[in-house]
Amino acid sequence: MSSDSTATTDIAGPEPPKKKVKHASVEPSSGPITVRTRDHKYYFEDGNIILLVEDTLFNVHRSLLAQDSSIFGSTFSLPVSQTTSSDLEGSSDDSPFLLPGESAENFRLLLMALYGLPGDILKLFSLDGKFNELVEIALISNKYAFKDIETAAVNLLTGKLQVAKYPLDFDFLPLLHYAAISNKTVLREETLKVVRGLILKGTIDFIHVICFTEGRSDKFWRSLRGLAIYYYVVKGPTRWSRDSYRDRLPKPTGILLHISYSTLVDMRESGISWDHTCGDTARCVPGWLNWLQTFGRGHVGPAAFVSWVRYTFAGQAPSKPCWAAAKSRYEAQASALEAGSLEFFEKLQW
Repeated sequence: MSSDSTATTDIAGPEPPKKKVKHASVEPSSGPITVRTRDHKYYFEDGNIILLVEDTLFNVHRSLLAQDSSIFGSTFSLPVSQTTSSDLEGSSDDSPFLLPGESAENFRLLLMALYGLPGDILKLFSLDGKFNELVEIALISNKYAFKDIETAAVNLLTGKLQVAKYPLDFDFLPLLHYAAISNKTVLREETLKVVRGLILKGTIDFIHVICFTEGRSDKFWRSLRGLAIYYYVVKGPTRWSRDSYRDRLPKPTGILLHISYSTLVDMRESGISWDHTCGDTARCVPGWLNWLQTFGRGHVGPAAFVSWVRYTFAGQAPSKPCWAAAKSRYEAQASALEAGSLEFFEKLQW
């Protein structure tokens, strides 16, 4: 008897073979037993490749996975070691083809795109299709190189973004990341427009945007980060505390919020420098600040530099040439912040 045999011997002889059931259990070397469940829809009796995704078994057709996918096609064409047919990877529930790091839900969406009936496909790949499902299909089809499916999903996502058929509470940042790394330029630009619009409306999780964009060097990511920081700084410390910013932001970023807020407030009260043409800076600056206070009176939001500049200069033309130069300097700074100038915040000292 081997060392790992059970302590009790069945005197009546070996136990008769058990009937195959829909669920198979696998006990790893340590930890709890994992129950493998056959998918209710995509476990076909005539399938010829069994895949395990998380704890779900799929039995599908090898040729269908390989026909449009360089990933599965090249993987299935690799030579296999000499072994019994029952031990071949993908040949049985006990020896499935593993897809580590994949979710059963997303893989099921991919199979729906591959196996779906015409009505299902039409519903999925239409303007009325679920936005989040199309995103997941685009991501997983890109991962496994199903080019035709990915192209269809990307085209529909782009169309939905252009006509605003998407959930407002959707997290668009992973989609933007995907569009950027997969060189989907039109999708990237349309997604970027949506995210910028949500920032300007204040209907986005600013802290999430600030954290997601940290360390990303592409110009559009830096611009998005600068825009999010500015419009979050404008909201002020009371809003930050309500958002539990100390718990969600790195400490240096939290400090940056406070420094930025103080700087923007001071830019309104003490002014910003410009190239004088009058030759009398000592008298010019106080007069200019008085002019700003006169025409900027009534604007709310002490750190809202951009909207304050627009409000103050609306229909107003400074009487002195030097003040006209100051006006141009203020408007240029406002435009830079409005465009998402991250450099403005990177230059702040503390």
